[in-house]
Amino acid sequence: MRIAIGALTLTLFSGARRPIEREDWRGITLLAVVWLAFPMTLYPIAQQYISSGLAGMLGASIPIFTAVLATTLHGHLPAPIHRLGIAVGAVGIVVLGLPALGEGSNSIVGVVLILVACVSYGVAFNVAVPLVQRYGSLPVFWRALWISVPMTLPLALIGLPDSTFGWSSAIANVTLGAGGTAIAFVLLLVLTARAGATRSSMITYLEAVFAFVLGTLIRNEAVEPLEVVGCGILLVGAWLAGRAGEPSVAAV
Repeated sequence: MRIAIGALTLTLFSGARRPIEREDWRGITLLAVVWLAFPMTLYPIAQQYISSGLAGMLGASIPIFTAVLATTLHGHLPAPIHRLGIAVGAVGIVVLGLPALGEGSNSIVGVVLILVACVSYGVAFNVAVPLVQRYGSLPVFWRALWISVPMTLPLALIGLPDSTFGWSSAIANVTLGAGGTAIAFVLLLVLTARAGATRSSMITYLEAVFAFVLGTLIRNEAVEPLEVVGCGILLVGAWLAGRAGEPSVAAV
């Protein structure tokens, strides 16, 4: 529902229907998988086992994975400050996930699923850059949304018999779909095309901070001191990795 609402929202913008060359549909389909269908399936599964605050703080690892993948794709060794950032970020991920070791296997599974989703987002940032630079964010992401709807539909149908309607859930889906999945991601893709994959992925710093604050204040989630320390280390590592990111390119 979230993805479908996002697709319907972007349909209201005429710029979304700008034509795309046939050879680029493969890249858009890949973007639909690694930005939408795959990670957006892993996140809600993981959050059955871990708090929203921890999930958001783990999201700060996205710049680390984006930097590693960008370096791999460019075929050169990272700069020293880049390597330092990746190393510090890796330490932060370990420290952030340590409390889950004492909470049972389910919590560990939740942490691993979030990290796998973050790797997927790291791939997505790098896939998106050439496509958005060529066509703009609206037509690329609008098509990716519609492609990802049938990808996620089977799991929706499987879960339907065990689901009940709730106004709070419906409002949350509309808000996430129209605001987060549609408008916010389109704007993020504009930033990605202008600033590059690694630098734009650093916006997830804010996700980590807001997830921590909102999870504590609104959902009354308990936060382990070690999680706060790990998040801080991870943010420093991601910042260092981002300083060695690829140079900015012309705005779309």
